[in-house]
Amino acid sequence: MLKADTMTRPPQGWTTLPPESRALLWATRHMVMCWPGCPSVTAALIEVLGEEAMGGEHLLRCLIVGISRRAHRRIEFGSPACRQVLPDEELLLEAIGLDGAEPAPDALRLLTGCGKAPALAPLTAELRRVFAQAHRP
Repeated sequence: MLKADTMTRPPQGWTTLPPESRALLWATRHMVMCWPGCPSVTAALIEVLGEEAMGGEHLLRCLIVGISRRAHRRIEFGSPACRQVLPDEELLLEAIGLDGAEPAPDALRLLTGCGKAPALAPLTAELRRVFAQAHRP
């Protein structure tokens, strides 16, 4: 049984992902499920990103739209409380390169099945910057 608060904030310890990736994955799942917007995502991103929350949410929304427009195949995301990181979600996280990892240059193409998907790389780079800055002391 899911706890009700897993729909309003990222659950603690629900995956072994590092904090930045966990926050981004939860927000992405929630935004995909609750399009066009959800106050829970905004509130959770404010906790994680502070002043950059609205910009981070906008970048994430633009990335989701860009991926959906370029995808030549069905892309699968789990529910916000799903404990498993799905293969497509792994590709998204690899494309962004959070938690000190370098972005995988081919991940967007593999995620969408489209050769033009790397054009979304500026969005992933900016998301990476926003999330990385949020965790600096």
